[in-house]
Amino acid sequence: MRGHRQGELTHGVNPDDYPDYTVHGVYPWSVLRSDSREWQDRKRWWKGRGVHEENGRADHLLLGSGSSERHRKISRGTSRFDPFLAELCCEWYSPPGGMVLDPFAGGSCRGIVAAELGRHYTGIDLSTAQVTANHAAKEAWGPTDGTVTWQTGDGVAAIGDIADGSYDYVLTCPPYHSAERYSGDPRDLSAMSWADHLDAVAETARQLFRVLAEDRFATWVTGDLRDTSGHLRCLPEHTIMALRDAGFGVVNDQVLVTPAGSMYRMLRRWWTNTRSAGRVHQRVITVVKGDRRLAVTAQSRGLHHIAPIAAPEAE
Repeated sequence: MRGHRQGELTHGVNPDDYPDYTVHGVYPWSVLRSDSREWQDRKRWWKGRGVHEENGRADHLLLGSGSSERHRKISRGTSRFDPFLAELCCEWYSPPGGMVLDPFAGGSCRGIVAAELGRHYTGIDLSTAQVTANHAAKEAWGPTDGTVTWQTGDGVAAIGDIADGSYDYVLTCPPYHSAERYSGDPRDLSAMSWADHLDAVAETARQLFRVLAEDRFATWVTGDLRDTSGHLRCLPEHTIMALRDAGFGVVNDQVLVTPAGSMYRMLRRWWTNTRSAGRVHQRVITVVKGDRRLAVTAQSRGLHHIAPIAAPEAE
């Protein structure tokens, strides 16, 4: 017998034999559409509950032609992490009750979402003001099933002080090099030269591999930017190579489509003058340390900080 559930073909006597694996109607496709109705509905739910990224961050961090006057009025010229993306990543890849590490925390979004979903999140950020604002945001949010803490520090260096295998999942979104300038601190990835930035990405990948428990996932959200000649730097590809060189296996490289919004205002100039396409997507790169089948078993059963489990039989 075959049946359909929301467009999905199921095989079996009873469609209920195939549990729903979507998150609020969003399927794990290689292309994630944040402009879809399901996505926007859930994003509004999180924002309505009070997940905001503005506090603790300076205005107008987007540099160059990527920030229009309209964008500055709507979002203060600074990017924000999508709370529903954080929810998807936690639900898809992290064990319930697991330990989540974010060495480039930025705002409070990922931490609050992870804690609300019952995870135990640790975020690291260079800015004392940002960390203070994040704790205030969590206090305003109220009690959660999980825990969350942010600490001030250099994310690259701080991972070196963490014990091997301490975390069950990594969810992070480092600066896209100089696309936004967060500070003048030489330890800030957004203030580094391109070569130093790539070195920091590589060192972060190596340290994350060490501190992640065996058979666990990690998700690194990134995007591309252009150099001073207007050519793409290919930051996502450099990031994937760094993660592979560190020992990770690449599980998914998902494209996150974002609403064009006010970008239409700049698109004509970009395209007419240089044939530069408007970039309306980011990359959500998920990797695994160890066996991805065992990582799925740990994620689905809520297993964390346990002895290795037997590998499932090959299908």
